[in-house]
Amino acid sequence: MVQKALLNKQTMIDLLGNDYDSIQYFRLQFVEQSEAILPELLEYLESGCFDKLQLKAHFLKTSAKAVGAEMTADSLYQLELSANAQDPKTSAMIMDSLLLLHTELKAIILESSNRD
Repeated sequence: MVQKALLNKQTMIDLLGNDYDSIQYFRLQFVEQSEAILPELLEYLESGCFDKLQLKAHFLKTSAKAVGAEMTADSLYQLELSANAQDPKTSAMIMDSLLLLHTELKAIILESSNRD
């Protein structure tokens, strides 16, 4: 099994070439998008709206894959599956993991955007 990367930098290079400014723009857009969606995911989990949880997780997973956030995309996929099964305990554990991954990913993206 291939180890997933927190941020696979090659993903965006494959999509956009070596256009550093565009790559950083899309990474920062992903951070902003996920900052808006993660609270919604928590709300849907807490209120038992598993259909909405599944749809939003799928939407964010697509964006995570596009920027190379492989571990985040994998966690979102697992969240989709647990939401489909309407499994609140597993969904809550995945959300905890996802929030930690997001914090780490955000730090990496912001650090790389501050390069000289």
